[in-house]
Amino acid sequence: MRLIVVLLLCTSIFVAFAYSSADKFHPQKPGPAFHAPGDSTKKDTVKYTQFKDLPLKPARKISFNTKEGSWMSLDISPDGQSIVFDLMGDIYTMPATGGKATPVTTGLAYDVHPRYSPDGKRILFISDRNGADNVWYIDMEKKDTVRLTSSTNEYFPSACWTPDGEYVVFVRGRRNPKLFIEHRRGGGGATLIGDPLGVKIIDPAVSADGRYIYYSTRNGAWNYNARLPQYQLGVYDRENAKSRVITSRYGSGFTPVLSKDGKWLVYVAQGGVVGGGNIVVQPFPGPGPKVLISGVAGAQPRWSHDGKHVFYITPDRKLMAADFDPERGSGAPRMVFQTRIVAPNLASFQYDVAIDGRFLVNSFPSDGSAPLTMITGWTSAPPK
Repeated sequence: MRLIVVLLLCTSIFVAFAYSSADKFHPQKPGPAFHAPGDSTKKDTVKYTQFKDLPLKPARKISFNTKEGSWMSLDISPDGQSIVFDLMGDIYTMPATGGKATPVTTGLAYDVHPRYSPDGKRILFISDRNGADNVWYIDMEKKDTVRLTSSTNEYFPSACWTPDGEYVVFVRGRRNPKLFIEHRRGGGGATLIGDPLGVKIIDPAVSADGRYIYYSTRNGAWNYNARLPQYQLGVYDRENAKSRVITSRYGSGFTPVLSKDGKWLVYVAQGGVVGGGNIVVQPFPGPGPKVLISGVAGAQPRWSHDGKHVFYITPDRKLMAADFDPERGSGAPRMVFQTRIVAPNLASFQYDVAIDGRFLVNSFPSDGSAPLTMITGWTSAPPK
């Protein structure tokens, strides 16, 4: 220990002497200060200029003309006279008989999933125009835009109107969205289903009398190697604030759609079939026996407005129709026509049925034809 201390002391004395000697015998005048070469790269910063709550400003505009589009959301007005759809983040309307599309929204914001109000005077949609996804609607008469929600970091997969047009039902959240409702004039809204935390809710829709809200639900967010069932159908009763699951299919239940009189529910009961599942009808709210509409794979079920027919899409993109009678059950499905939809997706609709029986189909472009195809007279022979 003493040896170490002596060595350290000697080293300190030597260093001090060397420094003093250099300073004494080799004096130097201070030279010019050294400056690093200038950096032309603009430094990053967390400071930015805000533009109405959105820290982005468009630097250029792009103009385009097209007669084609795909992966669009669309809706038909209550009177059947016009179509609203989204394309590349903007919303457009056009006559149901065809013609020129008129932009409803433009600009930097990404606007999607438009839905007409029951009176056709307002268009509901999801937009990030305030910097994050939120629920908005446009009053087509007053030409003003109203924001209903004020989220900063949540997703809004879908939203819909109640039949009286006074309330908006939507799901919001991150990995496990929950069910909410809010008056069209605002006010903060209310949580309809918020617990348990692990429950995920999508696809809300409201019954014809406005009492029931039906939806698809599962436990937990999406994951790899998931076991069936994935989703089941649930219903929320607005009169007693109670919810319950109304299907028990092993393979999952998707996309519930109520008949116009609110007495029958059609949905996809998936059983591991690629491209769809069985199309099933059951009494609503029940109880009662289930009616099998299709024994083979199908997806995207729809009702005719008179409730006498059920439509659906097969994996090979055929639009099928089956007669439905509450007393006699279902007739044999028959092909209406061959579609060119992008894919027979289970969770989203790519066609709609107008009051007069016409079909609006979101089709994949082929041979230069337009993707939005209007089919009339579906009871006649399939078009070639």
